[in-house]
Amino acid sequence: VFNVGAATWQVWRVRSEYVKGGKEFVTGSTFADQVVASRYTPPISWYAKGDFRDVSTPPIAAPSGRVLVVPPTAVHDSKFKGVLAVPDGPLPFSTNISAGPRFVRMTGIRPVGRTHDGSIVAVRRPGVAATGPILVAIVPVDSGVVKLGALVSVASLVLLAAMLLWAASRFVRRRLQVSAEE
Repeated sequence: VFNVGAATWQVWRVRSEYVKGGKEFVTGSTFADQVVASRYTPPISWYAKGDFRDVSTPPIAAPSGRVLVVPPTAVHDSKFKGVLAVPDGPLPFSTNISAGPRFVRMTGIRPVGRTHDGSIVAVRRPGVAATGPILVAIVPVDSGVVKLGALVSVASLVLLAAMLLWAASRFVRRRLQVSAEE
C-alpha cells in the first residue's frame, strides 16, 4: 500500500528533471517533445558514452589494431560463451566489454586494465594457446546485494501470503460463527 501511494504521489506531485549541458531543468509540458525530438539524436537526458562503466581498473593503452569484439547478438542473459579470434601473443588488447572483474568472470582472457572510455583491456590467460582462436566465456559475478534483494522479495511474498491466509481464515470463522448463531 505504501509503495502504491508513494508511486502515485511521485507521478502526480513530483516534477521530474533532466540534465542538459551540465544543468538540471524541471520538466514542463514540452518535455516529451524535447526528449523525442529526433529518431537519430540521443535524448537530452541521456548521459555520455561510458558514464556508467566500471573504471576501477587502471587505464592501459592497448597497441593499435589489437581488438577483441564479443558479438553483442551472441550475448544472452548477460552471458557469453564462444570461440573468438583473440589477438595473438602476450600483448594486451582492447575489447568491447564494459563491465570489469568485479562484475563479470571471464575465462580464456584476463582483464588487466581499461581503455579511456571504460572498456576492458585484456590479455590471454596463462596456459591458453599463444596464437589462434580460443574459447571465451563471460558470466556475471554473483552479487550479495542481488541475493539479499531476492531473499527479501521472497520473504515479503511469504509474509503477504500468510497475512492473506490469516485474514481469509478470520473471515471464514466469523461467517461460520454467524451461521451457527442463526
